[in-house]
Amino acid sequence: MKYEVKRYYSSFVTFEVEANSEEEAYNKTKELELNLIELQNNLENWDEADEINQSEENH
Repeated sequence: MKYEVKRYYSSFVTFEVEANSEEEAYNKTKELELNLIELQNNLENWDEADEINQSEENH
């Protein structure tokens, strides 16, 4: 049998910005590039979200 398995992960990237409010700080980070190395280093398994389904060809 074949199965399709989706593994989910959580992660985050940290930004430090100058701003006059939390909202302004948050909005500024939307324009910044992601640090992909930090993103990968912070990955954690999110087992509760994983999915396993039989492939269609098995039916």
